[in-house]
Amino acid sequence: MIKLNDYKSLILNGLKAILTLLLIMVLSSPGYSDEYTYTSQNKKSIKNYNSAVSYYQMGDYQNAINSLNKSIIYDKNFIEAWLLLGDINADLKNIKRLSMPIMVPLELTPHFFQLFIIF
Repeated sequence: MIKLNDYKSLILNGLKAILTLLLIMVLSSPGYSDEYTYTSQNKKSIKNYNSAVSYYQMGDYQNAINSLNKSIIYDKNFIEAWLLLGDINADLKNIKRLSMPIMVPLELTPHFFQLFIIF
């Protein structure tokens, strides 16, 4: 008999895989280079996002979350910030906080992901 925790773990692993895949696709999309064009033009938002990426790579999830929250305050439509926030919540097994970082980018710009859905 499958236990509830097994279902939660399965869902969490699936969501983490989806978020990671979306983030990889965004960062490896054609046109990505040292001069990557973010979905935000707000310099403060981008600065906080880049800080969050550095914190995330070091495993400092709390500071990464704090930086992403600031980034989203400056630009609530910054897709990369939402995706990374979702990825961190998945890493932390924070199931209750996963839905917003997944749904917001899809609602903001569904066309952004259509190219990836085709392949």
